Amino acid sequence: MNYSEMHSGGSTEEDKENDNDKDYVVVTSTSMHRKKYVMHKDDLENVLFDNVKNAAVAAVSMNKFQVLFEQRVGVGQHFVDTIELNEDELLELFKKEIVSDKHKNKSLKTNKEKIEFIRSLMV
Repeated sequence: MNYSEMHSGGSTEEDKENDNDKDYVVVTSTSMHRKKYVMHKDDLENVLFDNVKNAAVAAVSMNKFQVLFEQRVGVGQHFVDTIELNEDELLELFKKEIVSDKHKNKSLKTNKEKIEFIRSLMV
């Protein structure tokens, strides 16, 4: 028995009709991390700013340096929204947002590969 079959008891007929083609749920959340970047002043020579601190901030903003230390701060996550999508809507979201994320696998070319990748993310 899948989720839809197990949880259809309290839904209205209109809810059931609207949800029939919505197989995916997308939850958007935010969280905060404290990151430390370390750089030698000589490495900032090509970043032209009035002082070394501003040059360092600019270099980090331009992703010129890797994070040395990262720690999550705050309590948990803040949930921004939750939406239900059908497969076509999910693939459109993937095209707009997920593929632009530079650390994601760029070899996902077919829709089937993209869906398999998304389904593999559940731990």
